[in-house]
Amino acid sequence: MGFASGESTKIFVRRNGTSGALREVMLPPASKISDLLEKSSKVLDLEAAPQKAFHSNGVECTDVDQVDQGEVIHISCGEPFHKVYDPNALGGQIVGDFVINEKLGQGGFGSVMKGVHVETGEMAAVKFVPKKSFRQFSDLQRVYQEIQSLRNLKHPHVIRILDVADNPDNICFIMEFAAGGELRGYVERHTYLEEEEARTFFRQIIRAVQYIHHKKIIHRDLKLENVLLDAEKRCKIVDFGLSDYVSSKERTVTDAGTEAYLAPEVFNGSSGDSDPYKIDVWGLGVILFAMAHGRLPFGRPDRETCAKLDAEGPQFKPATSAGYRRCTRGMLIPRPERRTPVDEITIDPWVTMNRFASCDGSDAQGNGDSNPPSPRTVGAAGTSSNALVSPREN
Repeated sequence: MGFASGESTKIFVRRNGTSGALREVMLPPASKISDLLEKSSKVLDLEAAPQKAFHSNGVECTDVDQVDQGEVIHISCGEPFHKVYDPNALGGQIVGDFVINEKLGQGGFGSVMKGVHVETGEMAAVKFVPKKSFRQFSDLQRVYQEIQSLRNLKHPHVIRILDVADNPDNICFIMEFAAGGELRGYVERHTYLEEEEARTFFRQIIRAVQYIHHKKIIHRDLKLENVLLDAEKRCKIVDFGLSDYVSSKERTVTDAGTEAYLAPEVFNGSSGDSDPYKIDVWGLGVILFAMAHGRLPFGRPDRETCAKLDAEGPQFKPATSAGYRRCTRGMLIPRPERRTPVDEITIDPWVTMNRFASCDGSDAQGNGDSNPPSPRTVGAAGTSSNALVSPREN
């Protein structure tokens, strides 16, 4: 406790019986309950004089030495303890020593909130995944084990998981904060990315995927929304492997475009018969296409779409290079056994800017293709209906 060590103790106070925002109070050593009430009255702007303080379990606080660092105290103006619990009001809670502030976004598995560490001020992203979304209790136990292995991942383009915390209704994943937001938002703000910038981002993403594959981890949900950017515009992949555990009917599908990222073998329910690592390759192909075109290549990988891909390849805009088309087309082959493996993508001439040209005869700019097929092209970005947020189909 802060008082015992001779240091000031930071606590958070809230008006009893409300779900309002938490306010910070610093209590120096030898503080008394009267000092806590006086400071709380000021920060909470109370009209009536506060008379009692309660711990979150409803026990009255009569000695400030009993207050822990970062604890939430409920301030009463004389009324009995009454805690308002709203599972949808995540702001103001303390999760794993982080005070939850504003909402950052809504992911496929739950809400993402900004958190600030009660002692250091470090910022983090806290994802709240509802426990009811897990298919069964054993999945809940397994996901804790899985996350422990993910905490050991160390790669500059893989989001760091700082901690996992329990919550009455959620599992909370405390992650490295990426100030730049989702890559999808970045692409949308720019309409589409020039090929050079798309290559820079993609090189980071593919290296991260290769790293996790070598660790025997499959992402299974690669898409623009699951790639974040930090303050220096470095890619960070998030949301690993949760699709293994979370029931599909409980997942939040934010738009129909999500289906485009599903590999055909996943879409048609035959993924158990093929190489699971190729699921991520398909998602990588959709990401690379979407970055350079500002739209998704198709709405969903149904039978008709796959037939067109086999016959013609994706419909690229004319300005894209032959090397870019070859690289993207190799990832969007419907049959997983023919889809380009990740290790080959990392040394693709377009990705490496021809660093390994002597191996495949590509041109000096990394855009060459020794014997390129001729896919049908249909105009520039923005001319397709498959925007990054695709219209929902009936």
